[in-house]
Amino acid sequence: VLKRKAVDDMEDLQMKNMLIAVRKSILMLVVLLLWLPIGTAMAKDSVSIGMRLEPSPGLDPTTGAAAAISQVTLYNIFEGLTRLDGGGGVLPLLAKSWTISDDGTTYTFSLESGVVYHNGAPFNSVDVKAQFERNAAEDSSNKSKGLFSSIVSIATPDAHTVTVTLPSANALFPFFLAQAPAAILDYEAYADANTNPVGTGPYQFVKWTKGDSVTLKKFDKYRNAGDVQIANVQFRFINDAAAQVAALKAGDLDYMPSLSAPEMFAEFQKDDRFTTLRGTTEGETILAMNNKSEIL
Repeated sequence: VLKRKAVDDMEDLQMKNMLIAVRKSILMLVVLLLWLPIGTAMAKDSVSIGMRLEPSPGLDPTTGAAAAISQVTLYNIFEGLTRLDGGGGVLPLLAKSWTISDDGTTYTFSLESGVVYHNGAPFNSVDVKAQFERNAAEDSSNKSKGLFSSIVSIATPDAHTVTVTLPSANALFPFFLAQAPAAILDYEAYADANTNPVGTGPYQFVKWTKGDSVTLKKFDKYRNAGDVQIANVQFRFINDAAAQVAALKAGDLDYMPSLSAPEMFAEFQKDDRFTTLRGTTEGETILAMNNKSEIL
């Protein structure tokens, strides 16, 4: 379970996004999974995942731009109308299907029925409309605010239908809705979303120990709960390269998407206890200057 299929069981755990949070095309990506004998792996129902960065300022991916937020929450706690597969294809999620008008400007989404939030509230079209309007609001900090503020209208003819009209044809609209800024939150729980996030995903929030970890547990009322085989998940924040290596070797981590010290990769390749994967990325790290600062 600790190999790649363990991550798939967790609705992909957004590992793809974890792998792109490094310099574009030049840094080596290291994915390290602690290997266990089959019998032990099959019995294991929890996983500990190492992350270099802690989410900041909170856990709401629709208000914070940091990649670490979506790495913990997207497809785990929160879901969007659509989702991306491993090849970048767009698949249904909270929307089970959609149609597009002949001129490409109007999308009509048919929503899944019987979906509930972790607090028991029902999911419906009102939540989608409220979320998109929140993302477009004047005081919004959503990193895709431009997309949502350009929407001409949002109609909710019934509880399970949403019709979105755009100013012009946009074939990538379903693709954008699969990303973190378009995650759907319970509109009655917006105020606490950064510290006590409530979504519709397969995992619900348990606790956030600042500077250490975020803990999630399987949501028993998830619509496909029987397919979710990992019951408990802990994201541990370890920025120090030596500490990452020590945690992996001690068995305290089951999975580390990327090491802070790529030069350690060869050491893990030689260790039969680990499965390693090396690759490149199209992700970018940006160093920005605040020109309003007098010092600069």
